[in-house]
Amino acid sequence: KLWFRAIGDEPDLRLAPFLKSRCYYNAYLSEETLERTRAAGGVYGAYVNIYGNQPASVRFQTGMLAYRLTLDLIMMWSYPSVGTDPEKGPRGYLRDWEAVREGIDDLKYFEALQRAAQDERAPLDKRIEAKALLDELSREIPTNVRAVGFVDSFTGEWVRGKERWKAERFESTRRRVAQAIE
Repeated sequence: KLWFRAIGDEPDLRLAPFLKSRCYYNAYLSEETLERTRAAGGVYGAYVNIYGNQPASVRFQTGMLAYRLTLDLIMMWSYPSVGTDPEKGPRGYLRDWEAVREGIDDLKYFEALQRAAQDERAPLDKRIEAKALLDELSREIPTNVRAVGFVDSFTGEWVRGKERWKAERFESTRRRVAQAIE
């Protein structure tokens, strides 16, 4: 109560002048939070809960969703006590970090295609095709991770998404983007 005064769904922080990065829960990612964060001179990002998450969702959040929402950063987090063995230390989450790496690779492909679409040295018809593909994917990529699936914050259970963006689609999308870059 001392530090936060609620305004809608997002708290107004008295600390705002001192914050340079703001990471939002994926339900609060929107054009409005993007504009407010950047207007305040901050860096816009999201955090991904890797505990209990599925690789497709982690990959989607760190790649496709980051591109679609023009995120500046992604922060990974997990409950520190979950999956920790007192003798061996915290769980490594290797499966989740591999999904993060794949998502970052997806993001790099999208950014390379964006650069190719703007490259004046490329033939005009190829630039138009690249721009059309980016526009198509921007329309198709959901702006909410719940389309893929999410971890219920109360139960910790995985909730299947509406399957609008199936996991199998990642590789075919990356292939299309790579071909357009070429």
